[in-house]
Amino acid sequence: MKQYSELENNVKRFIVEHEKGISIDDIHHKFRMKDGQNRKMADYLIDNKKIILEMKSLFSDRVKNVNDKLNELVKTDSWLAKNWHGAIHLEELIKRHPDSKRFRNDIMNFAYENIKTKIVKEANKQINATKDVLDLNDSIGGLILLNDNVFSHESNYLSDEILYLLGTKRYSSVEFVVYIAKLIDKQVDVCVLLDSQSKNKNYIEWYMNNVFLLNWASFNKYAIKM
Repeated sequence: MKQYSELENNVKRFIVEHEKGISIDDIHHKFRMKDGQNRKMADYLIDNKKIILEMKSLFSDRVKNVNDKLNELVKTDSWLAKNWHGAIHLEELIKRHPDSKRFRNDIMNFAYENIKTKIVKEANKQINATKDVLDLNDSIGGLILLNDNVFSHESNYLSDEILYLLGTKRYSSVEFVVYIAKLIDKQVDVCVLLDSQSKNKNYIEWYMNNVFLLNWASFNKYAIKM
């Protein structure tokens, strides 16, 4: 049986008990195909089925992967070969690099590739299946991305990458992402990332700011850093 983190359990309980959400697990029979297998579905329906939510969590630390990438880059980057010895903070290394913009793009694209091409892609597919099976084509799809103690994911850069991906419309059924990171006791870092061209932009902003986030903060008795 899958073990859930404290943050995951809090979000699950909050959605069902305080957002009056419908757990799609409770209606999984509707997603059964002719061969007996179930289509992958999203996790919750909230706001009278107007919003479909998929919840995913970050578990892997990106530091080792980034170090592996840097070891690969030193083979073709003479400046990096001379200046990186494994002890310099990544941000300092990026700032000092003579082609810092390109270098940052290379590193950040690699560091967050799993989030962009796997997590968001899978959420998009699950939201699409939910819309199709439950005839909810006008509903809004959103991803709740949780970070419980994976401190190497920096919110600013992660946000930039997700916003860029939303803007490409590549995974158009994901119209917004709520990134919730548990930092220290009594504090969470919350960031709502929204496709600025979404036809539902105004409604998403209103619902997130005036309903979801306020209720979430009250439920957890957390001071929200936004």
